[in-house]
Amino acid sequence: RISIEVANCNIYSSNDDVNNNKTEEEWRYTWMPGAIQRILNQGGIQGTGQTLSHIQDAKDACEQFDWKEIVPMTNLNPGYQETRMHYLNVDEDVREKVKGFTHVRVNYYPDGGVARLRLWGHQLEIQKNDDSKMSSSSLQTESSSVVLVPSSKPYHHPELSTYTNGGQGLACSNKHYGIPENLIQPTYGKDMGDGWETARHPDRPPILIRDPVTNLIDNPLMDWAILKLGMGGASVSSSGGGGVGVGVSRIIIDTKHFKGNFPESVMVEGCNANTTSNTGIVVASDEDVITDKLDWFPLLNRSQMGPDQEHVFEHKLGQLMNCDQNVTHVRVSIYPDGGISRVRVYGQPANAE
Repeated sequence: RISIEVANCNIYSSNDDVNNNKTEEEWRYTWMPGAIQRILNQGGIQGTGQTLSHIQDAKDACEQFDWKEIVPMTNLNPGYQETRMHYLNVDEDVREKVKGFTHVRVNYYPDGGVARLRLWGHQLEIQKNDDSKMSSSSLQTESSSVVLVPSSKPYHHPELSTYTNGGQGLACSNKHYGIPENLIQPTYGKDMGDGWETARHPDRPPILIRDPVTNLIDNPLMDWAILKLGMGGASVSSSGGGGVGVGVSRIIIDTKHFKGNFPESVMVEGCNANTTSNTGIVVASDEDVITDKLDWFPLLNRSQMGPDQEHVFEHKLGQLMNCDQNVTHVRVSIYPDGGISRVRVYGQPANAE
């Protein structure tokens, strides 16, 4: 369901809701980057809605303006071709009452996504002067310099997970919006469809409560994807380049493009499909890995994620565990659901050239 309100102000509303990370106080006021600055400063660059305090700031700023409802709470249908279009009329008396509005606020109940919002009407002439808060200069986006992301910089260990080094996306618990193979591409994601995103977990409760100690959602619901590392996996016994004695040395979780539907947190585990017995090395099959017949051990404890960014975890900073173990496969678990663009696992290769 949605409802639509209008006001004479300068606010930017999102077209995709943060559907995974809300607590009881957050559920109604979820803001994409830009809301606070555009309300308070009459324009500006995108901001943030990652925390409860940021969302509360946006709520308080929004309450400065008089919002008038033009479309009451309305049921929406799924986005299939035959049901995706919704045409909503605004009564004449309502149009008279809201003449001169500048911005629209769309409310989702309780969350979800809308692909397009199109509004038709008559443009009002605006007299511009030096003091006009709605001048074109006030709405221009502030330019920013290009910043190199961590994965673009040289690193002393290869990216074992990428398919160019033999990595494979084996399986996942849910492939509603993507497949695990997308996670191991060497390029940066071009859009959300170029990553791995799950449907909402069917058992997700209506209100998600945070653990006061960890600040993570106090719920075990999650989805997972299993990746097979290339170059024979990460080996602590290889004599290849720097960091001898370290298997996995760095993990990058990239949520590029996932601004409203990134997972609340991510955990990464590893396993070694190559075991030693009296007869030599026994290699477990990929099916054995997928069906959980091997022992998994943690590489990265459950860690909070943010929107549209690379999250870097380093062995040398004490952020990874069991780096003294050989690893052939990794299992990436997202809580409780959502989407990520890339998973990059670096380490000392077993098959070093």
